[in-house]
Amino acid sequence: MTTSKPTQREMFVRTLALVTSSDAPDAPACADFIAGRIAALDRKRSTKSAPKPETLAARTDALDVLTDAGTAMTATEVANAIDVSVQRATAALTALVEAGSVTRVQDGKDVTFTV
Repeated sequence: MTTSKPTQREMFVRTLALVTSSDAPDAPACADFIAGRIAALDRKRSTKSAPKPETLAARTDALDVLTDAGTAMTATEVANAIDVSVQRATAALTALVEAGSVTRVQDGKDVTFTV
């Protein structure tokens, strides 16, 4: 049986429960601090920033290259064709796969993308 490692938020919640049941004189201050950290984690999780313009451009360019190529391409080939890093091309291709615009095909270690 495998147990997963608790998240930071879960650990803060557990610690808050321990602190609030404590008779220590500084327990209320510690509880306020922990509650603030939990709130900060919740805010961080709820906000998702919009993609940067260069990220959107990479997605558009990658889709154009795949459409024009008419054949499957690797992330490296797409990166070279649109003159961006392999990491940015991979992120763009992953977003296009999630959007349903591109298909990802894996054959062993080889991963290619096609329209």
